[in-house]
Amino acid sequence: MIHPAGRRTARAAFSLVEVTLAIGIISVSALAVVALLPLGLSTMRQAMDHTVEAQIATQLGSEATLTPFSTLATKYDGKTTYYDAEGRRESALTSRTRYWAVTSLTNAGYPGSAIPTAITNSVVTLRFDLISTPGGGAAFKSTNTYTIRVANSGN
Repeated sequence: MIHPAGRRTARAAFSLVEVTLAIGIISVSALAVVALLPLGLSTMRQAMDHTVEAQIATQLGSEATLTPFSTLATKYDGKTTYYDAEGRRESALTSRTRYWAVTSLTNAGYPGSAIPTAITNSVVTLRFDLISTPGGGAAFKSTNTYTIRVANSGN
């Protein structure tokens, strides 16, 4: 462009080399961010699984402590309960089943005692294995075991 006074003015612009370098830097940065997405999604899925498992464990423990002591064996010993992906109890194994809780009762003893029947009428140990399945299938993804002591409150 020629200035009215007859002088040339410089135009501000990027050269082709500068534009190419900028696009290359942006592409490498974007690729690094995209490469981290699967790891972030996997971590989020694991965190969701742990949260739901904790909710199920809390629910089972609360129900057991509120159950009359004399009926604990009929309600929990050798029983399996099913839960969906959000931790809601299901009546049977379905295609939506994501978690299984297999419960068992054992006699509790005094700490350090070799005789577990020493306090059978006062305390029992409720164990439940919480099995997480990938999508309701038969292939087990993980199993976590929880145990709680349930005391006879006179109910």
